[in-house]
Amino acid sequence: MSDPFGMPGEWLKCALHVHTSDTDGEEPPQKVISRYEEAGWDIVFLTDHWTITEQPSTREMLTLTGAELDAALPGGGGRTCHVLALGIAAVPQDPAVRRRGSFADLASAGAWIRSSDGVAFLAHPYCSGVQPQTFVEVPDVLGIEVFNAGYEIEAGCGHAEWFRDAVLGSGRPCLTIATDDSHDGPDCLNAWTMVRAPERSREAVVEALRRGHFYASAGPTIYDARREGNSIVVRSSPVRTVRLRTVPRSSTSVSIEYPERSGRVLKTDPSGLITEARVEAEDSSLPWVLAEVVDDDNRTAWTNPLGGDG
Repeated sequence: MSDPFGMPGEWLKCALHVHTSDTDGEEPPQKVISRYEEAGWDIVFLTDHWTITEQPSTREMLTLTGAELDAALPGGGGRTCHVLALGIAAVPQDPAVRRRGSFADLASAGAWIRSSDGVAFLAHPYCSGVQPQTFVEVPDVLGIEVFNAGYEIEAGCGHAEWFRDAVLGSGRPCLTIATDDSHDGPDCLNAWTMVRAPERSREAVVEALRRGHFYASAGPTIYDARREGNSIVVRSSPVRTVRLRTVPRSSTSVSIEYPERSGRVLKTDPSGLITEARVEAEDSSLPWVLAEVVDDDNRTAWTNPLGGDG
């Protein structure tokens, strides 16, 4: 896994799952884009259902195309999951590909998105009822929404850390993004993905997503995160807790309540919140390690699995 924190380039604040009134959103594309632009976002992917919504970019906002597609789940019964196709320029129209408004399965959806020069992420896996094993068997879907703010607000089922951990535990890579899945005003501006790219262009952003050069957030900012053997060292905006996530029974954390339980708090802000910490797991042979930080408002940021000397 490449390390986005040590790469040249700039951090771009991205909305990767956004709907407009072109399908089931409540507001026209121009109003949606303006809301994100005024709030300081850099990139918006418009991902209407089976629809390419094109809008011009502005001086401050790069607007890119994508779509939310459907794929049939195993077992029949008409059950489907949703797949974000980021960076595609058209949706499939061939009835042999798009069967009754859905791909035949997740594998064919992922393969089509890859062949169309896009990147595929499984949307809200918990709410779709997807089993981790189904995802494990599909190499062309690069990752999942580890947090979907819209579903969390609406139904309390926006988190998918458990799904990520099951996939990573199988040995299969799994990148994680955070999204709004916005359909109206209240579910905008709650979650985002910070992408490290050499420039603000469609090609650079899509390639950064493909390579895992990003982290996900619903609040905190991560300035640096690296693995050192069975430890992680994290610098962030002020947070209460820094977690090392890995295989079951080896995940651990430090916090303002337990600053030396499994490592050490290295720096704090004037109020005592953590801005730098080292977290250490007891097991010295961990197949994957990632960082999560949680702020004073219980908002989380998530890295992808970290590289380093481990």
